[in-house]
Amino acid sequence: MPASRSRELSTGQPRPGKRCPLVLAERLATSNFNQIPTSWSPDGAMLAFHEQSHDRGRNIWLFPFQGGGEPEPFLNGRANEAMARFSPDGRWVAYQSDESGQLEVYVCRVPDGSGKKPVSTDGGYEPAWNPNGKELFYRSGDSMMAVAVETDGDLILGRPTVLFEGRFVYHALGSYDVAPDGQRFVFIDDSEAEPPPTHLVLVQNFDEELKRLVPAK
Repeated sequence: MPASRSRELSTGQPRPGKRCPLVLAERLATSNFNQIPTSWSPDGAMLAFHEQSHDRGRNIWLFPFQGGGEPEPFLNGRANEAMARFSPDGRWVAYQSDESGQLEVYVCRVPDGSGKKPVSTDGGYEPAWNPNGKELFYRSGDSMMAVAVETDGDLILGRPTVLFEGRFVYHALGSYDVAPDGQRFVFIDDSEAEPPPTHLVLVQNFDEELKRLVPAK
């Protein structure tokens, strides 16, 4: 699993007035399957990741990072569930699932997975929260979608709207991020500004042609 605790140790020959840290990685969980971390809880106490197995597909787990706990299944059904993202207040997790027959985005409570609500209505994947907690973003084809969110008391979701469209690279580990102000996004552009050349042009007797076009004074 590509997540680790780290410890700082001092090495033998420090520079004057400084100690040189040596960071050691410690494995958090052992599994025969791929485990992909996707989100930290706001207090840093819990890590969400999904595990992909041969018999159950993708499922979401929570790892209590503090207190020496063990990873526990969070969403472990027959559907493929992945890309869990903690809400800024830590009370909810947004994720993608194919339980309807296509990928859609859902939200449920932490830590028991109750109160599930659909977010997308016509396909969706890769959810991400606005850092202010008042919007959920997700991708749907070439469209970036936004849904208004109210978290006072129970969760209330608005209707999905298109923010913008564009051809952007997709990656199963996550392919975009939201700026702290919630107004900017980082993508890898997958469009081509200009089509690739389809032919070459050979100019013969270039010196003579240049002299003809630009006579020497």
